[in-house]
Amino acid sequence: MQTIYKEDRPELPVPQWADFFSEAQYSQFINIVGTYFRSKGVPYSIQTGAILRLADKAYGVEKIGLLNLAQTCKRVPSSVWNDMVEKHFEGMRTAAAFEVEFNKKAHDYSFVKEFIAVRLYHNDYVAAIKDGLTIGKQIADNIYAMLVYDFPHSVINVRPEQTIQWDRTNQALFEEGLANVRKKYSFRLTKEPLAEVEIYLVAEDHFYAPNIIFDLEERSEIVSEKGLLVGVPSRHAALIYPINDMQMLTAINRMIPVIHGMCKDGPGSISDKLYWHYQGKFIDLPYTLDEKNIQFYPPPKFVDILNWFGE
Repeated sequence: MQTIYKEDRPELPVPQWADFFSEAQYSQFINIVGTYFRSKGVPYSIQTGAILRLADKAYGVEKIGLLNLAQTCKRVPSSVWNDMVEKHFEGMRTAAAFEVEFNKKAHDYSFVKEFIAVRLYHNDYVAAIKDGLTIGKQIADNIYAMLVYDFPHSVINVRPEQTIQWDRTNQALFEEGLANVRKKYSFRLTKEPLAEVEIYLVAEDHFYAPNIIFDLEERSEIVSEKGLLVGVPSRHAALIYPINDMQMLTAINRMIPVIHGMCKDGPGSISDKLYWHYQGKFIDLPYTLDEKNIQFYPPPKFVDILNWFGE
């Protein structure tokens, strides 16, 4: 564990989780985080794996992940990092206060139903939550759709014991959550050039852009008998390519590095995998990627599609 409630060092070694930073950038980021909490008189420490541990319950949790905040800072000039860090943590304080008041009425479904939502996460995120404290579905190999509360300043998981008095099945709650997200947020599907091919992209500032995957069969512009290539790299984006001919091989080669890069850069990373959406299921299309090559390992069923177009 690396404790930093003391005089900051001029430069810190960059841990693996923050390898998108230089040493100078990482040191600046950590120093800004430290300055914020020292100004509040809150003891803290940074632990292995981008975890910030606090000795203050005003933020709602004892442990806070730093990865998304770091990724967000990386995307903008360092001159605005101070403001971004303060806004982030002050938002957490505001959210924690809101949740305290919300929990006083959480037994009343007529009150909570407008906050119900469904959000996609990587399995690793879900695994970090204690067993029995989530409601949701496995959507793909490493993607979990979780029932959440969509609050003004935060998104938190719905705990099973909170639903006991609601007299609703988990499936009914899931459908309510999807409907709320559709109603509250936009999902603009645009066609974007990607080298020799055009893909469909959903890119939004809100956290639910990948929810487009629940409505693929209702979007007439992307319906394809042979399915779709799909990537959900982060909470802000989804990439889609209808499979209609052998041009899909070019699309695969172009989509893989983009999905991989967007997932690595974040914020809100979900999955670096490429999926084949076919007959209502998301099938993993495995690959390996290095600086020079992409190796693609299609499953037998996808090989059948390749052969069908190749005839």
